[in-house]
Amino acid sequence: MLTLKFLIITNQACKIKKFINEPCGSRYEGCDNSKGLFCDTILTKCRKKDLENCTKDEECKNGSLCLSGICQKIIEKKRNNENCSINDECLSEKCFSQICLGKLARNSCKVNGECLSDICKDGLCFGKSNGTSCSQDLECHSQYCSNSSCSLKSNGESCSFYGECISDNCKVGICYGKSNDDSCLKDEECLSNICNGTKCLGKPNSALCNSDGECVSQNCKEKICYGKANGDSCSKHEECLSNICIEGFCFGKPNLALCYSDRECLSDICNDGLCLGKSNGTSCSKDLECLSQFCSNSSCFFKRNGEGCNFYGECISYNCKEGSCYGKFNGASSSCLKNEECVSNICNEEKKCFGKPNSALCFSNGECLSDICKDGFCTPKSNRENCTLNVQCYSNICLDSICVGKDNLEDCNVDMECKSKLCDLIGSSIKACKPKVTDDPCDDDEECSSNKCTDNMCEGLPIGSTCMDNYDCKSGNCAPDIFQCA
Repeated sequence: MLTLKFLIITNQACKIKKFINEPCGSRYEGCDNSKGLFCDTILTKCRKKDLENCTKDEECKNGSLCLSGICQKIIEKKRNNENCSINDECLSEKCFSQICLGKLARNSCKVNGECLSDICKDGLCFGKSNGTSCSQDLECHSQYCSNSSCSLKSNGESCSFYGECISDNCKVGICYGKSNDDSCLKDEECLSNICNGTKCLGKPNSALCNSDGECVSQNCKEKICYGKANGDSCSKHEECLSNICIEGFCFGKPNLALCYSDRECLSDICNDGLCLGKSNGTSCSKDLECLSQFCSNSSCFFKRNGEGCNFYGECISYNCKEGSCYGKFNGASSSCLKNEECVSNICNEEKKCFGKPNSALCFSNGECLSDICKDGFCTPKSNRENCTLNVQCYSNICLDSICVGKDNLEDCNVDMECKSKLCDLIGSSIKACKPKVTDDPCDDDEECSSNKCTDNMCEGLPIGSTCMDNYDCKSGNCAPDIFQCA
């Protein structure tokens, strides 16, 4: 009997030594009272009574929390902006200047009311989204409350993390706009403040700027977007001052293109709003730099007559005709300095283009003084053709702007010099102009001795007509005493 009683007492003593959070109740009698524990019948666990020391909420009985190291019955916590005297009175556990302050974004939380924004998500306080009503910056995810509404910060404003900025880019404590070609929806997202609806575009050349990144050229100089110079690397036309990007490099504008500055032009010369080529004798590296479009031995030269051209300034003659340089024409109005300027290749002492003389080799009419190139030789003008100089005519006689043939019996070398178009021997060695006689072929009356050409044949004068020589008469007989055909 004594043995049974001893066992019961021993079992009860064992049951007393229950520790915190161990199960208790009808099956598990007694908690360690020396530790301030009792059996919480609601939780069926050993927990501490109110006013016992504690380190965490899980040590205290149901309905109590561990506040300031002591188990205390839960009372309704004060919300943000309510008056308080100690931190424990506030839901946020933060009493400052006798006002409950909500927790800032990224602080741990259990319920919305702990957070200044009234948003607790996944155990962290989150700021209010853009467009949500607010009373102070700290409530907002962007840390920026404007006109009682949370807003994203503009480029250039201070920030502590990317989510505050409209550009979603916080760099060294400053909201920094998106770079050119980054995706965007609004102008304000971009460093350049230009969004085409899908991506950021750089500011064009000459636009105002504060940093290189704003410009399409990535070159902000003296507060102005400045295009890249000719020869600089590029990926698009707009980066270049000339607006021309070819095979990855900026290329200058050609001659006669519109321009505003020298650096736009391949020649580095902008004059009166047009790119002008370099003058002859100027150093060059390519044809397109030169006014003449011809760079030889690293120096600009005019193109010679006959070479291809696009405009007058390329040619030494300043005459571009149907895609080819054409020499200056002969005449008093064609001033020149060099033979090469003239179609005849002759610039006389009076600095005028002068035609090639008769019988000179030629390729075109304009080279010849007579303006007639026939079978590769300069040929004089025939009688009755227009002229300005004697030397243009076969006869070497230009009278009243008309070539006039030599009279009969005047010295000659070829038929075309004579009015009669007949140059023949008179005597054994002297050649002179002679009239054509009856039945000789003719083109004009003045060729015939009778002064009568009918059906391209010289017709002799009938008997009784006045005559000077026998060959004037059809009969072949001019009476010398009366000068009549007999």
